[in-house]
Amino acid sequence: MTNWTSPHVLMAQGSALQNYTLVFLGLYMCVHPGTSLTVTLNWGSACGVISYEFASSLTFDWWLITKKRSQQSSPLARSVRWLYLACRLCALAASITLAAPYMHIEKSECTASVKMAAISGVFGVILATALLFIRVGVVWRWDKRISAAFVVVHAANVALGVYSTVHIKSSYVVTIDTPSLCAASGFKTANQSGIFAILVTDVGLLCLLLIGLRRWEHAKAMSLWHILWNQGFVYLALSVIVELPLLVFLFLELNDIIAVFFLIPQSLILPIAAARCYRSLTNMADSRKTYETVDFPSPPKPVVHLFPGRRRRAKDDSNGNIRDIELGPLSRAEG
Repeated sequence: MTNWTSPHVLMAQGSALQNYTLVFLGLYMCVHPGTSLTVTLNWGSACGVISYEFASSLTFDWWLITKKRSQQSSPLARSVRWLYLACRLCALAASITLAAPYMHIEKSECTASVKMAAISGVFGVILATALLFIRVGVVWRWDKRISAAFVVVHAANVALGVYSTVHIKSSYVVTIDTPSLCAASGFKTANQSGIFAILVTDVGLLCLLLIGLRRWEHAKAMSLWHILWNQGFVYLALSVIVELPLLVFLFLELNDIIAVFFLIPQSLILPIAAARCYRSLTNMADSRKTYETVDFPSPPKPVVHLFPGRRRRAKDDSNGNIRDIELGPLSRAEG
């Protein structure tokens, strides 16, 4: 049976985590000949921060900031716009600070790097959940019970996020054969409750979103309905795939390196998914000059039978409004 706390296993997992982190964050690795698993970053050449996700959407972000808005823009729309930008910045800060421990930082910078990575990662996920609630609130027409429940639950998520960032510890490991390493520990105590709460919140919100969309009986003809429906299922799958394994390994408490393997996808994938959903809806709304409508056939004119041989029919004017009612004979065919 594998001893997950042995120095040999921890060293092998640390080297794998180093490569995994840099590849996942979109950093090119330059391995110098003659060194074992030594990763250096050449900022002047191709080995730099070239993250496709952030680089590909910078044009949209700039358009979102500089686009002239009408004075009638609702406070909700402005709040959602800044919420999206804050989520993006948190994900960007998390990607940079997660790579910082592998840049040969000094001992004095180790604690700050770990704390910044924890803060940006946790609050990026919290902001992604808030973006998810916006569409749930719109679908449910801002039901007071749902809104109040979310405020209470999300306040608890924020409190647990602050708790996790405070209790995560850092250590500066000095070795002879390999460069010094800035390591983090204490993930089980710090993150277990917060990740469980976020998972429950995300799943609950997505279930409410899908149930609310099902209540729109005649809206399936609209493309907006299908976009929200598909995005709901995709985000639900991502939440379960990313957060459930992380929660399981935190409960198993094998070691902190295993926890970091699953914390990195959660800190980046969920904010990226929430941001992409927002961009998709914004691009669709901006590309349309008119909103989609669904036309339903008008009901038949009322006919009231008073007594055998007579009937009562409503007359309407040119605008379709009922003007008066007249009596007329009822033919045998109609009777």
